[in-house]
Amino acid sequence: MLRLIERSTESAISLDEMKQHLKREDTNEDDEYIDACTKAATEWAERFTGVALVDQTWDEFFDAFPTQGPLYLQRGPLLEIVGAFARDTSEVAFTGFFTDIAGGSIYLGSTGLWPNVDGAPSAVRIRYRAGYVDTTGSPIEDLGIPELFKAAIKLYAASLYGVREGGRPNDDLKEMLRPFKIDDSLA
Repeated sequence: MLRLIERSTESAISLDEMKQHLKREDTNEDDEYIDACTKAATEWAERFTGVALVDQTWDEFFDAFPTQGPLYLQRGPLLEIVGAFARDTSEVAFTGFFTDIAGGSIYLGSTGLWPNVDGAPSAVRIRYRAGYVDTTGSPIEDLGIPELFKAAIKLYAASLYGVREGGRPNDDLKEMLRPFKIDDSLA
């Protein structure tokens, strides 16, 4: 199970970028609507791919630790592990693991053993930050949102802006984003 804890107020596409795409730089009359269309298109792209575009903090819950290999996290790209917690009789922080930022996972360190858990649902909680844009000033390099993502968001936002009664992302937009898609995200 995933739970969004915090989302940056930064946008994947700025209002100025979107207005330039729409060729509406000469007016401010639709700024709120353009911004709403851009946010909706961004949220759709994130839900479709399972990728966090701007800095987001997530809690991800697991019933147990893996018997072998790493513990894979559903949202990426991974910026940092904020905390890792296991519940036996009470929830306690644990350490002794390493983070694979590129692979979006954590794995055992030198102890070779995951902490004991009580077997209850969601006995393991990992809090982490994910996104292409790091807004905290941490030493993680700002990865920059891929241009293909930006193009798909602009095209979908323009479609929403133009139709105004609502539109649906077409198959071309889905194909643009399919290479970024994480398996458990929307179809």
